Amino acid sequence: MLVIWLLILTVIGLAVLDFASITTTRFHIADLASVAAEDGANATGSSGSTTAERTACDAARTSLATADSSIKMTNCMLDPTSLELTITVRKTAHTIAAAWSTGVLPARA
Repeated sequence: MLVIWLLILTVIGLAVLDFASITTTRFHIADLASVAAEDGANATGSSGSTTAERTACDAARTSLATADSSIKMTNCMLDPTSLELTITVRKTAHTIAAAWSTGVLPARA
């Protein structure tokens, strides 16, 4: 009976540790994605051209690479009318029991 309780507590403990890892990773990438999107939007100036989108995406990519090189930017779009930059980032959370990816997280600035 004691072995069963120890096994149950071990499984619960692993689940708590994995949940904490996934949650902190999501908050981390949300913060960095928001900063990168803002940096990219600030780099555009007042133009909504294709060159401005490339400049904004490059600035956002550089900002992410400087902050955390393990975060990958999977999508970047600049709205030409509002000059709002939308980026999508991805990073894998390091977990013990779950092979979990934090998924895709969009950020706007």
